[in-house]
This record gives sequence, C-alpha cells and structure tokens, in this order.
Amino acid sequence: MGQAAFFADDAKKRAAAAVEVAEAQTSAEIVVAVRRVSGLYRATDYLLGFIAMGLVVEGTRREDKNRVAIKFCVALDPSGMSRFIREGTILSTLSHSNIVPVLAVGFLQKHPFLVTEFMPGGTLRARLDRDKKLSSGDAVRVARDVLAGLAACHARGIVHRDLKPEN
Repeated sequence: MGQAAFFADDAKKRAAAAVEVAEAQTSAEIVVAVRRVSGLYRATDYLLGFIAMGLVVEGTRREDKNRVAIKFCVALDPSGMSRFIREGTILSTLSHSNIVPVLAVGFLQKHPFLVTEFMPGGTLRARLDRDKKLSSGDAVRVARDVLAGLAACHARGIVHRDLKPEN
C-alpha cells in the first residue's frame, strides 16, 4: 500500500487504508512483533482501533498483568515514523492528569511503537453514540480537560494531529 493513503485529506480513504493494513498485518506480522516488545509486554489478539498512522492492540504488562494499549505505527513515511517516536518519547516524560501515560517507546521490525496505560472508560465517540449528546456541564468538563491536556503538550512542542472524539 502506498504511503499516500495514510496522509490523504479524505477521512474515508484513510480509514480504508487503515483497514487494509489491519487485515494484512494485524494477526500475523504486527501482533507477533508486538508480543516481543522488550519482553515486558504481551499483546492480545484484540484490536482496539486505528490511529492516523497505524493501529492499537490491547496488551498486558508481564510484570503485574496490568492492561496496556500498544500503538503500532505502520506508516511507511520515514518523517511520520520519526515524528511518532519523537512525540512518544516526549510524551513519556509528561505527567498530566489529562494525558494518557506513555510507558514505553521503541522500534520493532521497522515499525515504531508506544505502550500506554489502558483507559477502560472508552472514548468520547462511544459515549456520544450511546447517549447522543452531553449535558452542558459534561461538555464544559470535557472541553476543559481536553484543552488542559493539549496545553501541556503544546508547552513541550507537541501538536496533536488527530484530535477527535475517537481519541
């Protein structure tokens, strides 16, 4: 698959490209590779979703069996992969209540990955799909939390390039 599919302006093309990557690689190459992440984490076969340049699988930390999310970048663009590692490394140094902690960052089989704490509450998109809308108080709380997390990222030079309710 060409790298242009990942960076297309059209969201449908990006989603189709992500599905194609997942179908081609999740069960074979990616999950097998992620299972070996530093020997510290074990990936399950459960696909949590897609990110702008790849996919996210559920995993566990071998040490304490806590659930984690493993984000695996499958984009072929070297500058995108470099940005993914750089931003993951910076995020791993941040400690903020509105930012999911990054536990590990690395490269495996030509693909960068990062491991984050697992957030069991689901996405804002799932909540909106279920409840259809937020109360005004909840909407203000969500907006403040998102903006506080973004401000902490921006203070360190990180720009969130894929801000949406699914994230």
